Amino acid sequence: MFLLLVLVVLLRTVASTDNQYNALHFGATSNDYIMFNYDMTPFRDSFSLCMWIKRVDTSTSNPVLFNYYTRTHNSNEILVDAVGYHNQVVGDGGLSNRLQSKFTTPVGKWFNYCITWSLATRTTKLYLDGDLIGTDQNTAGRTLKMGGTLGFNRVTYTTNAGYIFGGQIYQFNLYSDVLSSTAVEKIADGGLCFDLGEFSATRILRWEDILDRSRSGSVRDVMVCEPRNESRKSQEKLADVTGRLNETEVQLGKMEEKLKEVTGLLNSTQEELGTVRGELGRTEN
Repeated sequence: MFLLLVLVVLLRTVASTDNQYNALHFGATSNDYIMFNYDMTPFRDSFSLCMWIKRVDTSTSNPVLFNYYTRTHNSNEILVDAVGYHNQVVGDGGLSNRLQSKFTTPVGKWFNYCITWSLATRTTKLYLDGDLIGTDQNTAGRTLKMGGTLGFNRVTYTTNAGYIFGGQIYQFNLYSDVLSSTAVEKIADGGLCFDLGEFSATRILRWEDILDRSRSGSVRDVMVCEPRNESRKSQEKLADVTGRLNETEVQLGKMEEKLKEVTGLLNSTQEELGTVRGELGRTEN
């Protein structure tokens, strides 16, 4: 029974990790989006936002990938697009409208986008495919505001068609710390199927969670890479656990046989002891 329970748990783990290998394909209309509210407290003082992007539609001038907007403060706390025009964090557009020339990846090809921000250093850094392409100093004391709405494929507060992305997004993750340039480069160089396990401690808003959110319009899953590495690792782990459990069962079987042998000897000794006591009793009489 114990072996069966372990196997069930491990199989569920394999199944739950498979969907993270899907990208999301967004249509080119204002009805194609994902929006939800989320507790952004872990990112109040610092964060890193990383994702893979593939442009498909080129009809819009400001194809917004992601927007975190707080209506209370009327502020785009985070606003990023696929062409380098918007690279805005904590309401600061210092990296906006100055890096478009760096966004040269051809339509239909994946590229990696990472933007990091820290209250302590007042610094925003933007990376493309692991390379640092822009740095900006932010306002002192300015933290990320809470209570906003997260949106993908358009801005959250308007249906203006000029802000529609209409492409594919993959492995969008929000980390609660500032990833080092080495870490960003490692993620980018690792490719689409890179295992992000070593960053689990600070990967708070995960791609797997976004895939489970409700969708509007024609947003659909697209498999980006076969989860072969993850499946192989899980299968190897499963085989290893199964083998160790089998070895344990064998050892338990041997121990049971030994226990039976010892029990038999004990019973035999008790019988002999009883015989000796009987003989001693007769001798005394």
